[in-house]
Amino acid sequence: MSVNTEALTTLDNVKAFVSITGSTTADDDLLEDLINRLTKVFENYCGVTHFKATNYVEYIDGVGGSIMFLKNIPIISVTEIVYDPDWVWTSSEDIVDSDDYRINQDGLYVVNKSYWDGGLQSYKVTYNAGYATIPDDLEQSCIEEVWRKYKRRKELDVQIKTLEDGSQHFVNPSLMDSTVQVLSKYKRLRAL
Repeated sequence: MSVNTEALTTLDNVKAFVSITGSTTADDDLLEDLINRLTKVFENYCGVTHFKATNYVEYIDGVGGSIMFLKNIPIISVTEIVYDPDWVWTSSEDIVDSDDYRINQDGLYVVNKSYWDGGLQSYKVTYNAGYATIPDDLEQSCIEEVWRKYKRRKELDVQIKTLEDGSQHFVNPSLMDSTVQVLSKYKRLRAL
């Protein structure tokens, strides 16, 4: 097992956070698997393909408005936007002039100074989006969730735990509230 290239953290960072100085290959494999799985959970929750900067080609409906929402954010750069309601994508005449659009300052959408013509998947957008360096709060949330899942792996169904003193501790099997707060900052604003 190994950590995927798009993972939010590394095995070494998880082990450093919880002060693991030695471990078995099986434990390391499990931690790496949890890192990969939780990265996917975070991506799905936020509605993005990857958090790490990646190149994409996306086909977008022309909605007649001036704003075009792409699936992945933050948008770093747009290489090319081609308008072709016939889906041929071969004519250079169909390329939208880069002077006619720009990325908004938060990297959340592409705005046209006039409007995007209508049509089902009539725009082919080639762009780069994500983070060159994963934000610290996002990585830390992943580390904490990985460790939490690792520690609770033998009691996944337990929702209430009786402690030695007889008191009960309620265990939330989903993401921690602090994680949800962090993820809300990275969630795509509009579903496509």
